[in-house]
Amino acid sequence: MADINKHVIENLNHYLATEPTEYAILLFGEWGTGKTYFINSYIENFNNNSDNPNRQLLKVSLFGLKTTDEIDEKIFEAIHPILTNKKTKLLGNIVKGGLKLGGKLTGLDIDLDINLKKIFDSFESKGDITLIFDDIERTDIPLKEALGYINYLVEVINAKVILIANEYFILSSTWKEDYKAFKEKVIGKSLKITHDIDSILNTLLDTSNSLLKQQADMIKDIYLRSGYQNIRLLKQTINDFCFLLDHLNSLDTKYLKNNNFLTLLTKNFFILNIEAKQGTLNKENLEQGVPFIAPSEQQPLTMHFEKYSINQIPLFSGAFWVEIIFNFNFKNIQHEINPLPFFKKRATQSKPKWLKLLFFGDLENAKFRNLVNSLQKDFNDLKLQYITSYMHSIALMVFFVKKGLVDDSIDNIKNKVQSYILKYAHSKYSKYWRRNYKHRLSFNDTGYVFYNYEDNDFQELYQKLLETNDTILKKIEYININKQFISLIKKNLTEDLISFFADRNDFKPIFNQVNPDEFINNLAIAKNVTITYIETLLSQNYLQQAPILNGLSMKSYLIEELPFWEDVSKKIEAIIVETKDLNKHLLITLKETIKKIVDLLKEAKTT
Repeated sequence: MADINKHVIENLNHYLATEPTEYAILLFGEWGTGKTYFINSYIENFNNNSDNPNRQLLKVSLFGLKTTDEIDEKIFEAIHPILTNKKTKLLGNIVKGGLKLGGKLTGLDIDLDINLKKIFDSFESKGDITLIFDDIERTDIPLKEALGYINYLVEVINAKVILIANEYFILSSTWKEDYKAFKEKVIGKSLKITHDIDSILNTLLDTSNSLLKQQADMIKDIYLRSGYQNIRLLKQTINDFCFLLDHLNSLDTKYLKNNNFLTLLTKNFFILNIEAKQGTLNKENLEQGVPFIAPSEQQPLTMHFEKYSINQIPLFSGAFWVEIIFNFNFKNIQHEINPLPFFKKRATQSKPKWLKLLFFGDLENAKFRNLVNSLQKDFNDLKLQYITSYMHSIALMVFFVKKGLVDDSIDNIKNKVQSYILKYAHSKYSKYWRRNYKHRLSFNDTGYVFYNYEDNDFQELYQKLLETNDTILKKIEYININKQFISLIKKNLTEDLISFFADRNDFKPIFNQVNPDEFINNLAIAKNVTITYIETLLSQNYLQQAPILNGLSMKSYLIEELPFWEDVSKKIEAIIVETKDLNKHLLITLKETIKKIVDLLKEAKTT
């Protein structure tokens, strides 16, 4: 503070050392720039180191005060301990008829009406007490009245006064003319408080989580890049982050011991929290992952985040960051953290090659060449990897080839990817796939963005891998649904059947993923009660209801099921001829219902 605001300190020291001069000093700056922090530090330093113990700096905030009487009360509260020590002299000088302050002095048994001028007259020197008024522009007292009160203190009482205000705000308000006249008459010096981020940040971090001090340089960098220069905003963000750190530590101490994770978490949190508090980032944009998308003129808000380069390190999805930043909901954070590469259990603790190469700019030539050659060999040899790791390798290979850092071709990369798909996607190794990629290109479950992910060739390969992955997921879903339905028939459980058909509420086709032969085979051994409830549920869900979604009837969304019901309609004849009595009747009724469903879906297909 002494270096950056040295001239301010020197002027204040000179002002306090001289006899009252019938003018006040103004310290000004915009909101959140550290004015209050500066004056609090100055007061503490002055009161602790002054060679005259009688000299005191008393600060009064005018924020929210509604009358000048309330200012009197605040002054009395601040000056009260000093008055108590001077009670003998004070009692000999105070007269009735002054300002109504009616408080009790400690150790005295009488109520007093105290005249403010008499109080100042009771001190040996008018310079013993200096009043500091903060938040002038935030008072609810009409500004003209508040300024008149301050003028009285300076000119009539001859008190020393230091004012702290956001002068820019006042000069842009309807009070500016009154303020200009007051300033010309009362303010002797106007001193701008310069932003002192180093001192302020050190002070804030001294009282925060000890781990956060390790991130001081990065926090400072983020704060300066933001351009907001708002200490109050920074302090709130530090408090919010400490709350998150405490929660993580209570879940598992390993999280905060991983410095790489802590660094990324700090950077993400401070950027997003600062922008959210500033009002430049809302829930919807964060949920869509806007801060993590490469800057684009078509999306102006993404360019706003270019100052941070945050798109390279999203850590979590935008939707989960909404839970953290806006909702302060950490309920699922352990579930989100554990899959990150920092905490995955591996046979070896070394980083994967793609992760080492993700920050290739930090590598020397020999180290880079060894890593990139090894990455290329693994890629060409179709080394088995989890799908996200493989995508990272592809992204880096595409980039290195185009920059001439790897002797290879894009065509070869595309051929190798196709070979990789043929070798692993539908084999016993498909477990290495099965990822949900409904999120954006700029986020995946490793916590790191795919390098140069806006490249067209990489996006082509990425989409090819997604389509393959979706095929695997659909196959698994088909197997699970088929098993579920067959299991339900075998169990003959009415409630489970109802639950199964309840999925129809979202107009999602179900039976196109069920094997017709397995359905018929299990229907042949089903009990009468099961056949009855299947027929009832089919009637209710297909024939008796006519819900509409986006202007279309439900049958329009179920056309994909038509081949299944046509096949079942033909094959049910074979089991009917083998039955008798009530069982035969129930199957015939079911067949008639299925025929109606077939007609219904055919009608939808032709319209």
